[in-house]
Amino acid sequence: MELLFLGVGPGLGSADDIYQSNMVLTCPTGKKLLIDCGTDIRFSLAKAHLTHDDIEGVYISHLHSDHVGGLERFAFLRKFSSTRKKPDLIVHEALKTRLWEHSLSGAMETLGEEEATLECFFNVITLKDKACLSWQEVNISLIQTVHMISNKILQPSYGLTLTHEKNQYYITTDTQFVPERYMAQYQKAKLIFHDCEILDKPSTVHSHYNDLKTLPSDIKAKMWLYHYNDGPLPDAKGDGFGGFVQQGQVFQL
Repeated sequence: MELLFLGVGPGLGSADDIYQSNMVLTCPTGKKLLIDCGTDIRFSLAKAHLTHDDIEGVYISHLHSDHVGGLERFAFLRKFSSTRKKPDLIVHEALKTRLWEHSLSGAMETLGEEEATLECFFNVITLKDKACLSWQEVNISLIQTVHMISNKILQPSYGLTLTHEKNQYYITTDTQFVPERYMAQYQKAKLIFHDCEILDKPSTVHSHYNDLKTLPSDIKAKMWLYHYNDGPLPDAKGDGFGGFVQQGQVFQL
């Protein structure tokens, strides 16, 4: 099993060569799962010598553009390609309707005599809280994150754990720093891939490097940091982390 970081940057970054924090998981069967599909996915896939046809499934964690902004183009390319094979779309049940009505339908309700729905483009797989999906020999579970709050209401956003051959890996996607909420995942995981901002003035919607430094040393030692901002990076290894993930870096899981 292999995890490729197509990009490692944030949604509002200005560095053109690190791309947004989307990933490709190559499963034991050889099938590929795209983990989030941001606005620059066409470029980050191309840099990895991949195309939309190489992707068997897509997971969407939440509705910020660096995680979902490229899904419209991806869906159209797959629907009208020579194979016309629907990819799987894995999403928490709380996001399915929002994804279509708030992010996609405005441009994708253009199928002529066919009534356009999310299912016209994807084999939609919805997951509930605490549910586990076996996809291409990988067990996937979703973990709700504390990321976006609107009018004092927590908005749906989900990280995920990947389990294969008794080894578990945790990908936060986007989250604020609430370690007590995720400590069980931190402890069980063989590796942790954690979003990390390095801004001088914290945004409050992502985990900040200075807060992550306070985690126990055994947790930091298996934690790799991504989704970081432009500018010089702190000495992550010196501070006990696995390191900062680089664009294009591949992890053998």
